[in-house]
Amino acid sequence: MVCRMPKTAPHLLLLAGSDEARHIAGALALSGTKVTVSLAREDRGMPCWPVPTRVGALADGGALRSCLSLLGITAILDATHPFTAGIGQHSADLCRDLGLPYGRVLRPPWAPDVGDRWTEVADVAAATPRLSGAQRIFVTIGRSLLRQLSGIDPFRLWVRQLQAGPLPTGFQGATQLVSAGPFTREQEVALFDTHGIDMLFCKNSGGAASFSKLAAAREMALPVVLLARPPQPDAPILSTVEAAVDWVNRL
Repeated sequence: MVCRMPKTAPHLLLLAGSDEARHIAGALALSGTKVTVSLAREDRGMPCWPVPTRVGALADGGALRSCLSLLGITAILDATHPFTAGIGQHSADLCRDLGLPYGRVLRPPWAPDVGDRWTEVADVAAATPRLSGAQRIFVTIGRSLLRQLSGIDPFRLWVRQLQAGPLPTGFQGATQLVSAGPFTREQEVALFDTHGIDMLFCKNSGGAASFSKLAAAREMALPVVLLARPPQPDAPILSTVEAAVDWVNRL
């Protein structure tokens, strides 16, 4: 007779940062899966997560390795924002080294439709010549990427941010708009009209939650400069919450 040790229940580290992460956490909590959500920073103003959380950046392999060891993590599900840099590749590389499963939650990117006037660029530097013809540019690329923008008069920029805070050096002349979505198409049309916006510069984040600005640009026939997503880890891509939950359930 051969005695087999019972299989250890998986303990998932869910890297949060996208809308999908909260839905995944809720579904896994209902199924009884052991999961810990990792947040890069305090999630202030948001409802409590239905599973345990840890807070703190895991931007390098050493910090991530320590976290996995401390919590006894057996798999990582990366549900960070499509433009989150660093943690995804670190996670994929470390999981490969340790022989742990790693999955990437990545909603499909937006694709142009009839009436859209989009130009997709590979990076912020490539956007500069595309922005040169506009006088009042609405920007939603975040502070970190804004620092990379050069050759554009800041007084031509209307920058929307989730939280108030100083703009990067050299961009203090930009108009700062602090507000959190989701916004309706009608709200975005009214905003663009109020400020006389003649171009939109944003990330190709995908998803329904923030598409309204692109719908408004289509309605107003505004040109859009769309920042392409950065390279993603070579790993299973899970494009929906359902696919992500199924991946976890098969661990």
